[in-house]
Amino acid sequence: MFTKAIDQISNMARSGDYSNLIKTLLDESTEILGTTKVIIYTNSKDKNVVQDVLSKYPGAEISPETINCLGGITVKSKDGAMKFDNTLDARIQRMKPLIRKEIATKFGVGN
Repeated sequence: MFTKAIDQISNMARSGDYSNLIKTLLDESTEILGTTKVIIYTNSKDKNVVQDVLSKYPGAEISPETINCLGGITVKSKDGAMKFDNTLDARIQRMKPLIRKEIATKFGVGN
């Protein structure tokens, strides 16, 4: 089931709602880093979507290098001091403890 969900994410259309997701990921990333003067890394499927929303972020540029991920972005400050991984892969990893806790609670583990 999890593999099927990953496949669906990987193969989803890169328009409409997905474009809004990319904008949200960029908003979060630039807010966390405290600057829009960033270099944005993404996979080849998301490159056009990122390019389309880039004008809303003064000083931001997309890297010619692509990264290997399901989708989303990694953002690095132009001075190289800060980096934030906001790929879908990283977001899934950050959610794992919460998902485990929820499952444990539902099955009465740890009570």
